[in-house]
Amino acid sequence: MSACPCRKDECLLCESLLFSGLTGTQVCRMHGVIHKKSYDPKAVLFREGTPTTHLFLLKSGYVKLTTALPDGRNQGLRLGAAWQFIGLEALSDERYPYTAEAVTPIEVCAVRYKDMLQLLEYNPQLSLRVISALNHQLQHSNAMIRNLGLMSSTERVASFLLSILRAEADDVHEIPLPLSRTDMAEMLGLTLETVSRVLSRMTRDKIIWMQPGGRLLRIVDAARLTNLSGDAAQELWPRAVRA
Repeated sequence: MSACPCRKDECLLCESLLFSGLTGTQVCRMHGVIHKKSYDPKAVLFREGTPTTHLFLLKSGYVKLTTALPDGRNQGLRLGAAWQFIGLEALSDERYPYTAEAVTPIEVCAVRYKDMLQLLEYNPQLSLRVISALNHQLQHSNAMIRNLGLMSSTERVASFLLSILRAEADDVHEIPLPLSRTDMAEMLGLTLETVSRVLSRMTRDKIIWMQPGGRLLRIVDAARLTNLSGDAAQELWPRAVRA
């Protein structure tokens, strides 16, 4: 893709793989409909079932995606990380299929739903990229359904920790956990007690180190953590890829 002539605010569309089919001039024309925003933890980007107004490209931080169960409980679906689109699935039915809530401070670029539809109408290459992104999300959902029920509690927790590590820079081994233990339990289909027990055992075995009373985590033995995660970890928690 050609360079963005205006260079305004380090346009995220210029940096995104999804929009690499656009020319620099096309990207610059969209500056009026792209809104860069910051949100605090617990801020809700959108709620499940509400009309789609915007799609979000996550620049930094983490977003928890959940769906409401019939009994009123929330089921964690996945954790959105930097350089992922949030809400892209809503293109198909004009309503958000899940709730998106910031779990850390986040920065996003928001694109209006109607403007995205116009882009898709006049740019076949972009449409193919959107289809590919939606197919990737479908594969991830199928993997969650297929594998989580077969994984032990240790494999679930280990694979989740590795997913956070993969979302950071390659040389980083000390990371802030974006989720509380309660949120982790919800995301992994485990009880709070089970998550706490697994983390304590990993700490005792010197696989990880956790800040007492905090969320800072250090991967002490990445090889052993990888072995504990099982074969399905990469399929369940694919690494976020920046253009």
